[in-house]
Amino acid sequence: MKKSELDLAILIKSFENWADYREKRNLTFHEYCDKMTLPILDIIPEFIKETEFLINSLDGILTDD
Repeated sequence: MKKSELDLAILIKSFENWADYREKRNLTFHEYCDKMTLPILDIIPEFIKETEFLINSLDGILTDD
């Protein structure tokens, strides 16, 4: 594993998940139909967990003395 990959792994659990969140976010900007909305709503609980993990990871890095 490269250093940059290791640094990223400390902050987030899965780059692929974040790429999916970004893709789905972009769909919300362009699509307003139920067919597109439901898959986006399905990822919200996992997005919240990943965001909390990121915040905790950053908090740990920023508060280390």
